Amino acid sequence: MHHAYTLIGAPGEVLERLFTTLEKVSAGTLAGNPDFYSARHDVFGINESRELSTRAANKSFAGGKRFYIISAESFTIEAQNALLKLFEEPTAGTHFFIIIPQVERLLATLRSRVVIINVEGGEKESDLAQKFITASPATRLKLIAPLTEDEVDPQLARNFFTGLEKALHQRIQNNFTDKSLIAASKELSRVQKYWNDPAAARRLLLEHLALALPKF
Repeated sequence: MHHAYTLIGAPGEVLERLFTTLEKVSAGTLAGNPDFYSARHDVFGINESRELSTRAANKSFAGGKRFYIISAESFTIEAQNALLKLFEEPTAGTHFFIIIPQVERLLATLRSRVVIINVEGGEKESDLAQKFITASPATRLKLIAPLTEDEVDPQLARNFFTGLEKALHQRIQNNFTDKSLIAASKELSRVQKYWNDPAAARRLLLEHLALALPKF
């Protein structure tokens, strides 16, 4: 498992699905488990961030994995900056999960340190994404050509990325320990991070993605 995830979607639905997945990973119930912590906030601030850091510094009670789940509508900039250090130097066997309605509410620096999973899918998944994930690298390069045109509809690119997020999420949910899927998710996050930069070389970004993502 990666040490930090950001799950995008409605807290109630996300939590239910996450609990089910983590119980499979830990091979036991989370209820009453001292190595499991979950909290929900309207705003996650610097004090909450410090409390989380203090909890994470403690040793595991059972000597196994520890799970920390934080659900919030928003995170203050100070809290996010504090989380950066926590995620940069994670304790072995410790895994963090941030649940938030929209990934844009997090700083780009924090997003770059987590695996982002769009649980609800958001916008409609595109046919282009479905064709892309099952195609060979050569075919992928042909499929992405329309996304690099000067007059391309921004919605087309958003739907494309959403479709890729959903495909990766489904596979990560079934296998949290697959390092290739984790690496692919991080590469997708990096491409999305730079995509909206006016100076971005979008064709190069998509060509990189075509080679970096595994064939599903």
